[in-house]
Amino acid sequence: MTTSNFHVRDSYRRLYRHGLRAVQYSVPGRYVVRDELRQAFRSSSAKDFDREKINATVAFLKSATKETGTANKILKNLIHAWWWEWALSEEERDLRRNSLQHFNITIKMFNESMGMCLPDGRVSRTRATAIPGTA
Repeated sequence: MTTSNFHVRDSYRRLYRHGLRAVQYSVPGRYVVRDELRQAFRSSSAKDFDREKINATVAFLKSATKETGTANKILKNLIHAWWWEWALSEEERDLRRNSLQHFNITIKMFNESMGMCLPDGRVSRTRATAIPGTA
């Protein structure tokens, strides 16, 4: 089964739209969502596309948007951890590599148990653009 560019683009837009709603367009949350989503879509191929995982992730983001429950707290902590992972210098990142590995394994297991596709840190993180108000 081939995946058309339309479905990939539509999934990207849905995830981005619901991700922004879930972080309530906050700074730096919206930039983290944007950069993580870009990195995930650029580093994976069309064969990695799984519509069911995308739908489960969108449902998770909708749940995080609706109420301040467990999904909201998980997403808030993920955004916070990803932001600080980006903010680390290479030297600090080397010192914290073990804890980041455990964090990424936890995200991977969370994805497997929930059938979702949140980025799990397989790709090296670099801040794509300067975020307004932080420099």
